[in-house]
Amino acid sequence: MLSFSSSSTLNQIWHKFKTVLLSAARSHFSRKTISLMKPKTIPYELQPYIHLSHSLDHFTIFLQKLISISQLNVSWLHFFINFEPAFKELFLNQSGLLNGLSHPSQLLMIFDSSNFSYHEFLIQFQKSLRKLKWFLSASNALEFDKFKTAYMKSAISERNINFYENKGKFISSSLNRER
Repeated sequence: MLSFSSSSTLNQIWHKFKTVLLSAARSHFSRKTISLMKPKTIPYELQPYIHLSHSLDHFTIFLQKLISISQLNVSWLHFFINFEPAFKELFLNQSGLLNGLSHPSQLLMIFDSSNFSYHEFLIQFQKSLRKLKWFLSASNALEFDKFKTAYMKSAISERNINFYENKGKFISSSLNRER
């Protein structure tokens, strides 16, 4: 309990009261830790972005296994059919990135006119995919930061609401005990 001497000023008394009240509140209410680390499960809102990025990663890794232009053409066709609509749905104003890629129907014609060996053509093809990979990586980081910021704001808001509700209950119960 607080002991007051006659020489204590009002500010000192208030400071002592506030300190005792805060220390009692800290010991009485559990502390909630809010993590800034990436969650182990991907939030629902971010799944389309992550899926798109992972599908491009898997495709670029798969390219190493292809040994002919016909295999590349078939693989690119299967990949592009699913990738293009998903990309355009998420990034309406970034279709220029897809325009920089070879359309699957034109890949063989581009290969024939390039006079590159298959290996050289594959290297150039992979380079054209890099800008898209960088864009997806950056957009994933940006979307995750937006999600993390919104999550942190809601967690802090919830914590503050709970703190003030519990603080009011604690103060009123403490005052009732003193009476």
